Amino acid sequence: MINRELIRAKVVQLVYAQKQNGGTDLHVAEKELDVSLEKAHELYKTLLYLLTEVHGFAVRKLAAVRTTAEVLGTSPEKMPATEALASNALLRQLAENETIAKFRESHRVWEDEIVLVKNLFMMMTESDIMTTYLDTGVKSYEADRSLVRNLYKALWCNNEELDEVLEGVCIYWNDDRHVIDSYIIKTFRRYQKDSMPQHELMPAFTSEIDRDFAHQLFRAAILRQDEISQIITDNLKGWQRERMALMDYVTVHVALAEILDINKIPASVTINEYINIAKVYCTPQSGGFVNGLLDHTVKKLREEGRILK
Repeated sequence: MINRELIRAKVVQLVYAQKQNGGTDLHVAEKELDVSLEKAHELYKTLLYLLTEVHGFAVRKLAAVRTTAEVLGTSPEKMPATEALASNALLRQLAENETIAKFRESHRVWEDEIVLVKNLFMMMTESDIMTTYLDTGVKSYEADRSLVRNLYKALWCNNEELDEVLEGVCIYWNDDRHVIDSYIIKTFRRYQKDSMPQHELMPAFTSEIDRDFAHQLFRAAILRQDEISQIITDNLKGWQRERMALMDYVTVHVALAEILDINKIPASVTINEYINIAKVYCTPQSGGFVNGLLDHTVKKLREEGRILK
């Protein structure tokens, strides 16, 4: 689940922190990298756990309305949107998933966040997406799964209230949401009508190759920093090193570490990946600046025979 896009972003963030703090012992820094990556997978399970809390809220609300009606001897209030969430096939599967249940036992993050859970429930039941689902009247597993996916994409991604709460829970989660959200949506697609409580969620790493990539990239960025710093200085084309924004500098630095040290990845792929990182984590102009500097530097390094790919 932790892909190379997230790994690159994490390495850039850690190298940036090291530059600001004046450097850290490599062994300590690598442990920080491991913790940061582990926390990304924890965020994935935390968001799935939150979905089960919203589902549980719907179930309890529906049960309370029916109990009240039974006591009063009246017909229960019709609540089609609440019923749709409570009976949603995918949400019920997530609520029964053994991995999420075990995670919930040791990470009771949402017990004190009733307001957030209620607000998410209200947004989901009152949304146009829910109205369209109810109006179509289609009852199928695929329709239920599409409903959850559409609600998540529209109401959970880029949700400021949710982001604020997550930031308060874990400092590592500030910049992980856009990647983790994509894996939440992939998890929805992996579920099928016959998926059981033992259904496997996405693992932290799909292979040890990606875990090794994280450490190789981080070590290269730290151990070759003097060499890379000189390369950047030599290729700034009239710019002074001091005029570069630190985040721009670190992004170019880590990109060059990857280009110089990891031979199996084409330089063009690396450049595109770090342009995207610059667009997300730096200034609006950073993507073009990083692109231009990396493109010029790679051409120069090829001419000098320092890279062969």
